[in-house]
Amino acid sequence: MKTYGTTALVVFMILFALSLGAAEKSEKPGTGPKVQEKTATSPGKGLFIQYKPPRLGKPGSRIGGGTRGTGTDTPLLSALAPAHPGLTSKPRPSLCWYIEKPMHTRIEITLNDEKAVKPVLEKKLASPLRGGVQCLKLSDYGITLQPDVEYQWFVAIIPDPEQRSRDIISGGLIIYREPAAALSEKLTSIKKTAVPALYAEEGIWYDAVSSLSDLIAANPDDRDLRLMRADLLEQAGLTGAAQQDRK
Repeated sequence: MKTYGTTALVVFMILFALSLGAAEKSEKPGTGPKVQEKTATSPGKGLFIQYKPPRLGKPGSRIGGGTRGTGTDTPLLSALAPAHPGLTSKPRPSLCWYIEKPMHTRIEITLNDEKAVKPVLEKKLASPLRGGVQCLKLSDYGITLQPDVEYQWFVAIIPDPEQRSRDIISGGLIIYREPAAALSEKLTSIKKTAVPALYAEEGIWYDAVSSLSDLIAANPDDRDLRLMRADLLEQAGLTGAAQQDRK
């Protein structure tokens, strides 16, 4: 009985040691259960951005979320605006739009105050030499938004200046609201690459788009940033612009 007990103890210790080795092996990187990979419609390469629309109690406002002219050479035009009044925390924000391909026709930007008779800004721009997302900084034109005032803005392709009825137009609404102290404090303590996601989380659409576009302009070969912007645009139904970033 003693011999049998000793033998059983030795066998037990050997099996226990083997089980420990197997457990250690399963915990090594790449050998355990695989994490489900992100699909084409989910955030790219671990970068996540989620837009939470503010509760403004106002109806949809985007005009021509993706508009195209009747001519075959006229590209898709989309103001990068949500389907509701979008917020900015900056008195001089950027307005961004997407144009499918380079153009040889004039582009015009118009910004209207809901209470003013004349446009706050009416600017003719040179023909875009490239397609993709483009932005205009209101600070370049000395334009300052007033708090809690609803502004309407448009971007237009003008195929024929003599027949403005043929213009291709897209636009949206923008409201400036001063940022909360807590948000301003967070912005000073996080990395630049985390800023767009913070704005999106706070429901500040225009600052999320412009800060992300600025990062892409500074790092044009960073695919992660482009996938992140695609995620953001898709959440607002701006699929044409998002598809371009996913390419």
